[in-house]
Amino acid sequence: MRKYLLASTVLLMTCQFAVAETADDVMKKIAERTKKHKTIQYKMKQNSKIEQMGQGSTTETVGDYKYLRKDDKVYVHADMTTKMDAGMMKSSSKSKMVVDGEFMWVHTDSITEVNGQKMPQESVMKNKISDKLLDPASMDGMKNYNLKLLPEEKIDGKDAWVIEGTPKDATMKSQQGRMVSWFDKKTGLPIKMVGYTPAGKEMSTTTFSEVKIDEKLSPELFTFTPPAGVQVMDMTKMGG
Repeated sequence: MRKYLLASTVLLMTCQFAVAETADDVMKKIAERTKKHKTIQYKMKQNSKIEQMGQGSTTETVGDYKYLRKDDKVYVHADMTTKMDAGMMKSSSKSKMVVDGEFMWVHTDSITEVNGQKMPQESVMKNKISDKLLDPASMDGMKNYNLKLLPEEKIDGKDAWVIEGTPKDATMKSQQGRMVSWFDKKTGLPIKMVGYTPAGKEMSTTTFSEVKIDEKLSPELFTFTPPAGVQVMDMTKMGG
């Protein structure tokens, strides 16, 4: 009987150790599942509030994102609107980002208002492509955080992994506290992210909705021609 109990205990402990996952294990699973999707579409909404030296600003960004994976390249089309209110200064902008397989283009049309005076500006930026930042399967953005796996949760009807990240860099720690992210276990895609101040106060909330996977996307979405007469800032010629 004693041998049976001992064997059962050892088996139970072995099973517990076998199923125990780390944050790194889960991040690898997220990357693997996300990379299987040929196309991804979703809506994103981010609200943030920053308070410094007794002054505060609020920002709301709404975006419509589309990704296409083809021939080991990631193509992106995103339409975004942003509104910022910092008291005496307010701004609103509409932006379009297109990654065409060779370059990243960002067309921004904005209006900044200071003390009632409005200053419109329109520009196009051309830049090199960073796969580590643009690929939704890339976990490169997490390398600056110490990661901790929290208990799984159900959010928006989806079973989700929950990962907490705290900044590694001392300078980053002084500006940002922990970040908590929820990832859909089925698709690997993010559902929600919440960022906190160093004091532990909620600073930003990002949600992802209307997710569509592997639906056909028109190739025309991933082409871009700068509007006539708009200044193009060519960042590909800078920094060697």
